[in-house]
Amino acid sequence: MVDIDGKQSADGAYLDSATVRAAATDADSGIASFEYQLNDGDWIDYGGAISLTAGEWNLRFRAIDRNENAVMHSETLSVIAAEDEAGPDPGADEGTETDETESSPDDGDRAQPVVIAPSYAG
Repeated sequence: MVDIDGKQSADGAYLDSATVRAAATDADSGIASFEYQLNDGDWIDYGGAISLTAGEWNLRFRAIDRNENAVMHSETLSVIAAEDEAGPDPGADEGTETDETESSPDDGDRAQPVVIAPSYAG
Protein backbone atom coordinates (compact mmCIF):
# COMPACT_ATOMS: atom_id res chain seq x y z
CA MET A 1 0.00 0.00 0.00
CA VAL A 2 1.28 3.47 -0.90
CA ASP A 3 -0.34 6.67 0.40
CA ILE A 4 0.62 10.16 -0.84
CA ASP A 5 -0.44 13.21 1.17
CA GLY A 6 -0.29 16.81 0.05
CA LYS A 7 -2.30 19.61 -1.49
CA GLN A 8 -2.66 19.15 -5.24
CA SER A 9 -3.09 21.55 -8.15
CA ALA A 10 -5.86 21.14 -10.72
CA ASP A 11 -3.49 19.11 -12.94
CA GLY A 12 -2.51 16.71 -10.13
CA ALA A 13 0.91 18.13 -9.20
CA TYR A 14 1.59 18.42 -5.50
CA LEU A 15 2.08 21.96 -4.18
CA ASP A 16 5.31 22.65 -2.23
CA SER A 17 5.67 19.12 -0.81
CA ALA A 18 4.32 15.59 -0.78
CA THR A 19 4.60 13.00 1.98
CA VAL A 20 4.73 9.37 0.87
CA ARG A 21 4.01 6.48 3.22
CA ALA A 22 4.12 2.83 2.27
CA ALA A 23 3.55 -0.54 3.89
CA ALA A 24 4.36 -4.10 2.89
CA THR A 25 2.93 -7.26 4.40
CA ASP A 26 3.25 -10.98 3.80
CA ALA A 27 0.94 -13.17 5.85
CA ASP A 28 2.83 -16.37 5.01
CA SER A 29 6.53 -15.80 5.62
CA GLY A 30 6.77 -12.13 6.63
CA ILE A 31 8.78 -9.30 5.10
CA ALA A 32 12.57 -9.69 5.13
CA SER A 33 13.35 -6.26 3.63
CA PHE A 34 11.46 -3.20 2.44
CA GLU A 35 13.35 -0.50 0.48
CA TYR A 36 12.74 2.54 -1.68
CA GLN A 37 14.61 4.28 -4.48
CA LEU A 38 14.34 7.88 -5.72
CA ASN A 39 15.08 8.74 -9.37
CA ASP A 40 17.26 5.67 -9.98
CA GLY A 41 19.44 6.40 -6.92
CA ASP A 42 20.59 3.84 -4.39
CA TRP A 43 18.10 1.56 -2.66
CA ILE A 44 17.42 2.76 0.90
CA ASP A 45 15.82 0.81 3.75
CA TYR A 46 12.31 2.17 4.25
CA GLY A 47 11.86 3.39 7.80
CA GLY A 48 8.84 5.69 7.56
CA ALA A 49 7.38 8.67 5.72
CA ILE A 50 9.36 10.20 2.84
CA SER A 51 9.03 13.98 2.34
CA LEU A 52 9.57 15.34 -1.17
CA THR A 53 9.92 18.96 -2.29
CA ALA A 54 9.78 20.59 -5.74
CA GLY A 55 10.88 18.30 -8.56
CA GLU A 56 9.91 15.36 -10.74
CA TRP A 57 10.08 12.14 -8.74
CA ASN A 58 10.18 8.50 -9.76
CA LEU A 59 9.74 6.60 -6.52
CA ARG A 60 10.09 2.81 -6.42
CA PHE A 61 9.45 0.41 -3.55
CA ARG A 62 10.78 -3.13 -3.28
CA ALA A 63 9.61 -5.68 -0.72
CA ILE A 64 11.24 -9.10 -0.32
CA ASP A 65 9.66 -11.75 1.85
CA ARG A 66 11.48 -14.40 3.88
CA ASN A 67 11.05 -16.87 0.99
CA GLU A 68 12.95 -14.40 -1.27
CA ASN A 69 9.90 -13.46 -3.35
CA ALA A 70 10.15 -9.84 -4.49
CA VAL A 71 7.38 -7.36 -5.30
CA MET A 72 7.96 -3.86 -6.72
CA HIS A 73 5.71 -0.82 -6.92
CA SER A 74 6.38 2.50 -8.70
CA GLU A 75 4.92 5.97 -8.31
CA THR A 76 5.76 9.00 -10.42
CA LEU A 77 4.82 12.41 -9.10
CA SER A 78 5.46 16.09 -9.61
CA VAL A 79 5.91 18.57 -6.80
CA ILE A 80 5.83 22.25 -7.75
CA ALA A 81 6.30 25.41 -5.72
CA ALA A 82 2.92 26.90 -4.82
CA GLU A 83 3.91 30.23 -6.40
CA ASP A 84 4.41 28.38 -9.73
CA GLU A 85 0.75 27.34 -9.58
CA ALA A 86 -0.39 30.92 -8.89
CA GLY A 87 1.34 32.28 -12.00
CA PRO A 88 3.36 35.47 -12.32
CA ASP A 89 2.81 38.35 -9.91
CA PRO A 90 0.83 40.98 -11.84
CA GLY A 91 2.72 43.75 -10.01
CA ALA A 92 6.17 42.31 -10.79
CA ASP A 93 8.59 44.31 -12.91
CA GLU A 94 8.95 42.20 -16.07
CA GLY A 95 12.11 43.95 -17.28
CA THR A 96 14.28 43.08 -14.27
CA GLU A 97 16.82 40.29 -14.57
CA THR A 98 17.75 38.23 -11.54
CA ASP A 99 20.50 35.72 -10.93
CA GLU A 100 18.95 32.66 -9.31
CA THR A 101 21.65 30.11 -9.99
CA GLU A 102 21.21 26.81 -8.18
CA SER A 103 23.76 24.08 -7.87
CA SER A 104 23.08 20.38 -7.66
CA PRO A 105 25.28 17.33 -7.20
CA ASP A 106 23.71 15.65 -10.23
CA ASP A 107 22.87 16.97 -13.69
CA GLY A 108 20.93 19.95 -12.33
CA ASP A 109 17.72 18.99 -14.13
CA ARG A 110 16.13 17.46 -11.05
CA ALA A 111 15.56 19.10 -7.70
CA GLN A 112 17.03 17.26 -4.74
CA PRO A 113 14.86 16.49 -1.73
CA VAL A 114 15.34 18.72 1.25
CA VAL A 115 14.18 16.01 3.63
CA ILE A 116 14.19 12.28 3.16
CA ALA A 117 13.96 11.11 6.72
CA PRO A 118 12.20 8.26 8.45
CA SER A 119 9.38 9.15 10.78
CA TYR A 120 8.98 6.71 13.63
CA ALA A 121 5.71 6.45 15.51
CA GLY A 122 6.23 5.73 19.19
